[in-house]
Amino acid sequence: MEFTAQIIGIAAMGFNILSYQQKTRSRVIAFQLFGGFLFCINFFLLGAISGSLLNAVAVIRAIVFLNKEKLKADHPVWLAGFVAVYLICYGLTFTVFGTEA
Repeated sequence: MEFTAQIIGIAAMGFNILSYQQKTRSRVIAFQLFGGFLFCINFFLLGAISGSLLNAVAVIRAIVFLNKEKLKADHPVWLAGFVAVYLICYGLTFTVFGTEA
């Protein structure tokens, strides 16, 4: 299981690295979306639930930014919402998931 998780993690890293080579905004975000999704799976398989959760939020953020015009992603409510979700994830790390600081 760990070997599979590491292979998925290497593929995720490859997508994130290749995202910097893309010429359009949408392709950059799409590559980062796939990288985040694979990292989400990678961390889940390794038992790092906090890392998996944070990458799941990053995937949702990428989907919102890919649909910028339709979802009006430049509205400040999106920023406040994502900051709130990240803070909630931070709190869950030390309470629900039992990780000590």
